Amino acid sequence: MATRTIEPQERRTAGVQLNGRAAQVVSKVLKATGEELNRVGYATMRMDEIAERAGVSKSTIYRRWPTKAELVIDLISNHFDEADNEPNTGSLRQDLINHGLHLLKLSKSPMWYGVLSSLTGRTEPEVDQLATNLRERAQETRKRIVQRSIDRGELSKFVDVEIICDMFAAPILRRLFTSNLTVDARYIEAITDTTLAGAAALATLKRA
Repeated sequence: MATRTIEPQERRTAGVQLNGRAAQVVSKVLKATGEELNRVGYATMRMDEIAERAGVSKSTIYRRWPTKAELVIDLISNHFDEADNEPNTGSLRQDLINHGLHLLKLSKSPMWYGVLSSLTGRTEPEVDQLATNLRERAQETRKRIVQRSIDRGELSKFVDVEIICDMFAAPILRRLFTSNLTVDARYIEAITDTTLAGAAALATLKRA
């Protein structure tokens, strides 16, 4: 059966005023949704448990979000801009470290962990499509960070930007959202330094 992808600008919270009871309800429900995603995952997440956690009725949720997929899409769409961190310090090493530290900070929030983990797992087709789009957007952010370092002569023009981004991001995301292993500032610094050392070695080989 065909599914319709709901783009971020189509989210059901569009047009809700920043103040007032309706905005408060939306905020509570989305926060509760992220926390439930973190607690039980998408497959077993239930609307009644979200309603209980948010302190609202199920009918309140269903009036705005008729399906679980639409609720999760709204959650991701509303919050991804805050996760899309693009530091520009003038140093590639510091930019990558800051980017990694931002992901680490977000992962410590139950709501944010739920949002970000939903981008790495499989859910329903329409949610998967949005997650794919946002993963690509995050990768484009990292590519811009690396490309700026090439433009200012900090990094060799012979490097492969995509590979550098993958080398940096993959181990951090895997440990945070797949393996549940420890990530701290020292780990992020080590991944950054290893990535940059590998990039320098590859650039040397390409020039040879």
